[in-house]
Amino acid sequence: MTLKLEEMKHVVMVAGLLLLFACGSEKMAADNAHNSMNALDWNGRYSGKLACTDCPGIEVNLILNRDLTFEMSSIYLDKPEKVFHTNGTFTWSKKGDIIELSSANDKVGTRYKVIEGGLKAVDADDKLLEGEGHVLAKDDLLITNREWVLFEVQGKRLKMGPDEAAPSLLLEDNGAVKGSTGCNQLNGRFTTNGPMTIRFGVMAATKMFCSDKMDLEKAVFDVLGKCDNYTLSGDTLSLNKAKMAPLARFVQKH
Repeated sequence: MTLKLEEMKHVVMVAGLLLLFACGSEKMAADNAHNSMNALDWNGRYSGKLACTDCPGIEVNLILNRDLTFEMSSIYLDKPEKVFHTNGTFTWSKKGDIIELSSANDKVGTRYKVIEGGLKAVDADDKLLEGEGHVLAKDDLLITNREWVLFEVQGKRLKMGPDEAAPSLLLEDNGAVKGSTGCNQLNGRFTTNGPMTIRFGVMAATKMFCSDKMDLEKAVFDVLGKCDNYTLSGDTLSLNKAKMAPLARFVQKH
């Protein structure tokens, strides 16, 4: 049977729409297949200090389990003698990027966007909460309460004598930084406003003169002034600027 011209045009149009719909469905499926739920190693321990409207802050430790259960401990900083423990379950959003915690004591549900290296709190409309105090970092990326010893700066390995002390940093939970340039003692403040971000404030230092260490000291202060993010691989901490090669690399002191 021969189709009329008008019928042929209709068949072609319908076929084109079906093909377009199929391609769109495949793209949507591909996009949904790559999300936080199935692309990130999200299970594990997270910790951080969360904002509080009527207190100095809340220290939170949260464990996410593969069976979609969680365990959480919370300490209000103005009442450190009491620890609140919460157990419950969590669910993933349809997009696979946001989790909602629920328990018998939390009817509304706390919500977090799951990102590389941490959790960011979101509101009921899935919008990220701005400012500090809304981020929990995954513990294998935590860098505080550890002493870090410099072994490479600007791509060059340090050559230290057996009796020489390499520059080092001690980053504390309260945002304080202490350390040494290899000649002078230094102290100051740092901030980590998101997972794997870090910025150092103006550093104070003692005023000793070490003729063979002043170039190294200048390089240390230069790194602290420029870096805006870090990476952690095993016992090695790298301070970086944007996505460029590491400005400096440190090893954890045991």
